[in-house]
Amino acid sequence: MYKSILIICFLFVFLVSCNKTEGEDVIEPKSKGLNGFSSELSFEYLSLYVDVIKHSDGYRPPISARALAYMNLGIYEAVAGGFTKNNSIFKSISSYPLKEIDQKKSFHWGIVANSAYFFGIKYFLQTTTQQDDIKSQNIYEKYNNIFKTETDTAKINRSIKHGQDIVYAMYLYSLEDGQSIAYRNNKPTDYQPPVGPSFWRSTGPDFLRALTPRWGQVRTFMVKPDKANYKDPIAFDTKVGSAFYKEAQEVYNAVKNKTTESVWIAEFWSDDLNNYSVDAAGRWINIAINFMKNNKTNLETAILINAKLSIALHDAAVNCWDEKYHYNLLRPVSYINDYIDPNWKSILRDPTKPVGQQIGVTPQHPAYPSGHSVFGAVAAEILIAEFGDKINFTDRTHEGETFFDGKPRTFTSFTQMADENAYSRIPLGVHYRMDCVEGLRLGKMIGKKINAAAWKMIL
Repeated sequence: MYKSILIICFLFVFLVSCNKTEGEDVIEPKSKGLNGFSSELSFEYLSLYVDVIKHSDGYRPPISARALAYMNLGIYEAVAGGFTKNNSIFKSISSYPLKEIDQKKSFHWGIVANSAYFFGIKYFLQTTTQQDDIKSQNIYEKYNNIFKTETDTAKINRSIKHGQDIVYAMYLYSLEDGQSIAYRNNKPTDYQPPVGPSFWRSTGPDFLRALTPRWGQVRTFMVKPDKANYKDPIAFDTKVGSAFYKEAQEVYNAVKNKTTESVWIAEFWSDDLNNYSVDAAGRWINIAINFMKNNKTNLETAILINAKLSIALHDAAVNCWDEKYHYNLLRPVSYINDYIDPNWKSILRDPTKPVGQQIGVTPQHPAYPSGHSVFGAVAAEILIAEFGDKINFTDRTHEGETFFDGKPRTFTSFTQMADENAYSRIPLGVHYRMDCVEGLRLGKMIGKKINAAAWKMIL
């Protein structure tokens, strides 16, 4: 509460200073809206974010989704005055302390956006290296040099300050959820999982502790966890031929009878590996920015999609993790080793491990529902709402990969992408089919709720 009051006071002082001039207030001509700018600026900063995440153990899902949500929402609100078709969204977010801003002074919205992205990376991505910081600084200077020829010094300085101030206010707000340094302890040592034949247990080859076991309690933006929305998994049963046994047997057979195509699909969507690949939430940001880049989306639309998608990914992660640790269902490898084949392993490989320990990895959290499936479904809902579902998009996320087949894959719909992403977890050997089905259902439900918020102006 105290921090909320500080934020509101901070913004009040900021607004007063924005509205005063030397002498009397002056209303400047309306500045060019965000739809008049290229979204290349947005792509460059978020591509940097994706690159940093690839080499960060701390920002795994759902921690990455949280950072993306606060950062992209702060950017969205910083440039809200430059919207031509979108609304400030603060009224749709519970406990959100930022107030509507009505300046008499105009801003250069390209400079505001550049400032907001630059400081957003600085505040919300805390594992950057010196080289990363230099890259961010270079992007910042590149666009400031372009934009400064379009306006005067006073507006430049005012616009830079506005972008930084709003994103900083969002950073202060983010501190209230208590997760600002979760990346330092994403596998807490004080968590003890329940014990029993159906419950999740740590899996090889590392036998790591549970990832973010209390994330279901983290503050959401629009969609709070509600166990009434959860669907129970198939009842645990070790009897040969039972419904649960068949779920595990499908995974066992998918790995045992793997094909070149099934392995390609499985590894193409994995994004599971600490210090090697982007996380499953950041993967969808990467997909979105490259889709928008290919389609030459303007900056207003790009910032809207980044904010909607990031909030959706965060709320989906909280809901998914709440459900995961509610049921605490064991992973396929544990069931298969206990009741089908003690020597069976997943095909998920980790190039950062010593030879002999690279194969057989399983994500370190309960099986049901699948986080990948939730993220894919919620992302598809957001993207379909803006662009429709008929697309021709080639995902090049892993192009040039040498450890596995990273050849690009082409898709004709976002639904196809989300469904393949979910299905990929079965031949990879890390999820039952029911995990994927429930993940898709949960993600779609959350995506529809995020889309229903008042993002668009009524014209």
